[in-house]
Amino acid sequence: MDEKFLVPLVAAFSTVCGILLTQFFTLFKESIISKREKNSLFREKYEQLATNLSDSESHKLIFNNTETEEIFSITQNKSIDNIIVLSYLYFPELIEPSRNYYNAYQNYVKSTLEKFIPDTGLSAAMQAATYADENMELTLNKLHDSQKKLYDCLRKYAPKYARA
Repeated sequence: MDEKFLVPLVAAFSTVCGILLTQFFTLFKESIISKREKNSLFREKYEQLATNLSDSESHKLIFNNTETEEIFSITQNKSIDNIIVLSYLYFPELIEPSRNYYNAYQNYVKSTLEKFIPDTGLSAAMQAATYADENMELTLNKLHDSQKKLYDCLRKYAPKYARA
């Protein structure tokens, strides 16, 4: 082969190899950055879900300690709604326990309100306990069981979702 063609051919090959190598490392770097951002997003959303679970218990305490007609305006627990949304959007393994917790809470609220009489001087929880029947006890047990199962699932999947 003539030397006139060999030098430009080697130069062109070197240039193409350099470009390809640069592109490969750029894509590799972007892949790592993207994975870190995704892990960070999952960690943030997982923390939100855990916070909402704690907040849902606080809301339940407020609901239980209410003695007035105000109870009818605080039946909706926004924290549990957020748990459901976060589960559906980010954490498929938590959908079923979240749904069970949501349903158990709604049943608990319904059962408590059936027994509630405003302005008696007794909180909703005290009235529910005073007039409790087997159904109310079963409802409360289901609520506690579903909450415990959701906490257990949060612990189980924490290594997967809570890493940065």
